[in-house]
Amino acid sequence: MKPYFLSHPVGAVYVVALLGWYILEFRQFARQRAWRKATAEAGPQVYWTAFWFGSIVAVIVLMVAPFVAPAADMTHRGVAFGVGTAMLVAGAALRAWSFRTLGQYSTYAVKVSPDQPVVTAGPYRVLRHPAFAGGLLAVLGIGVLYGNWVSLATFAAVFGGLTLWRIAIEEHALLAVLGRRYGSYAAQHKRLVPLVW
Repeated sequence: MKPYFLSHPVGAVYVVALLGWYILEFRQFARQRAWRKATAEAGPQVYWTAFWFGSIVAVIVLMVAPFVAPAADMTHRGVAFGVGTAMLVAGAALRAWSFRTLGQYSTYAVKVSPDQPVVTAGPYRVLRHPAFAGGLLAVLGIGVLYGNWVSLATFAAVFGGLTLWRIAIEEHALLAVLGRRYGSYAAQHKRLVPLVW
């Protein structure tokens, strides 16, 4: 069965939301080169190989699952589309706020400089990794709006695992370079979900 947005005119909302998120990510990627004071990149390069491979597999499953596993379709597909789109927009907005708050220190590659501050403003007052929380919320929203449990489970497993791996790489680098400054902040703030983890 076709995903709801492919069979209903409101699907244009999804396209606009997705393009908006992609433009946000592209702009951030282009701006990250401005920060040259950082130490060498931290973390294994294998992460990016796994990221791209996992992303390709997840997108293929996302698009194929509604056709090959129609029994896994969500019953209220219009509601799933609305909820998923709201999650996508909210997640992209949280990422945008996080990028803006971090400013020059927001990079895709893990880079840490000994003289950089521990940012505690904006969404960083509540979470250690709000940009990752926003990205995961947006990705899960895409899984929901496709209206298929197999698509959602695949997206959640792949991108959840990649997010946790990336957080481990980043926190290791921050603790190694910033030491107790970051450690004391981390001890008082949850990673992705307020009051939970």
